[in-house]
Amino acid sequence: MKFTMFFLSILCFWRMAFALPAPEEYAIDTNEKIPDISALKKQRDKQNSLYDRHFSFRWDMPEKFDTEFKNIYQGLASDERHLSTKTEDEIYKMLQVLPKEYYPYIGPYLHTLPQLSGRILNMPGIKETKNKFPERIAERYKDVENIEYLSPSLYFLLMPETVGEGSSSYEFKQFEVPEYFSVKKLRLNPEFLQKIAVKTPLSDYANAPKKEKSAGMRHYVFDENTPLSGADVQAFSNTLSDLEDFNTQNKLDLIKTNLLISYWEDQNSNKKDFYFYKQMANPCAAMVRNIKWNNKVLEFQKIIGKNGFGIDDWAGVCDRTLKAYRRADISLAMMIHLRGLKGGDALMRYYRASMDSEIFELFENMMGAAQEMYNAKREDVETVKPYMKRLYKTIPETASYFLGAPLIIP
Repeated sequence: MKFTMFFLSILCFWRMAFALPAPEEYAIDTNEKIPDISALKKQRDKQNSLYDRHFSFRWDMPEKFDTEFKNIYQGLASDERHLSTKTEDEIYKMLQVLPKEYYPYIGPYLHTLPQLSGRILNMPGIKETKNKFPERIAERYKDVENIEYLSPSLYFLLMPETVGEGSSSYEFKQFEVPEYFSVKKLRLNPEFLQKIAVKTPLSDYANAPKKEKSAGMRHYVFDENTPLSGADVQAFSNTLSDLEDFNTQNKLDLIKTNLLISYWEDQNSNKKDFYFYKQMANPCAAMVRNIKWNNKVLEFQKIIGKNGFGIDDWAGVCDRTLKAYRRADISLAMMIHLRGLKGGDALMRYYRASMDSEIFELFENMMGAAQEMYNAKREDVETVKPYMKRLYKTIPETASYFLGAPLIIP
């Protein structure tokens, strides 16, 4: 009897269907009715804290607090408890494998945390960073007045590699190559190279750069059924550099509003913590939603309007272009993985066997979002291919968060 029950349970598991969330579950309505932001913020703060601290971020603190606040934070200031040994072990291991170039940008912040012990704070390279402003910062920030008063928790944003300076890859941050790694360049006769190019033209090879063909018709009203044209892609890429200043000036507001949107989604959805995956799948719609919640539509419209975009049309062209960009540049490993998810339940059963139900649900949501990130029409991919180099140059260098949404360009 026990063997029969065991066999049936295995059979049920084998036949169990695993369905990733449907594409429409990741859709973002940019024309929703926006709730009362002030009331929503109070509701979120009250639910997330036993005590209303009257602020969400250190840079948003009021000048006066009541007696209860004073007593709570005086108690916290005098608390000498440290982090658990397990947590501290994890931080210690992370610091050991982290390149030493990162230390000046995270060490000062670590010294502001009273929970850390001397084991971490006295590490060579970390100990020397106490109360020390990083010497090597990105060129774009060198002329910023009073930059030395920036919160230590934000020093990592000053690192040149963080903003793409000196880096040729979005995927891996690259530091200056040591001298002993460099190889002396060979000098070849230019005439010789020209003769080779005549004999063996690049156009004969599969990896030859594609020439930009006719850009086609520019679509000023855009939805999911509108064919994406090269003219649309060109116009979109032109807006990205124009939006850099807008992103910098409104970054903190966009981050705060994004937390509210995520909270709002949790309150009105059956799936908790799902909004991040919706942002992965459709980051541009998420950006537009955030801008509307922030009441920054007019300011944003003035910028994108230079290239003939309305705000919702911009979101549509942006998301379609980025999905096609990813699909055109997809790695073999990612392609095999996504095909494995579409090929049946075997891969999902493999993952299911190694995860508890809660973790597996998050994993399903993430895999569904990953599929959506590459869910581009063949026609869109062919349209975007000639503009790959242009997009690579204009996509924001941070390539992580832009206008409050995770761009995530692998």
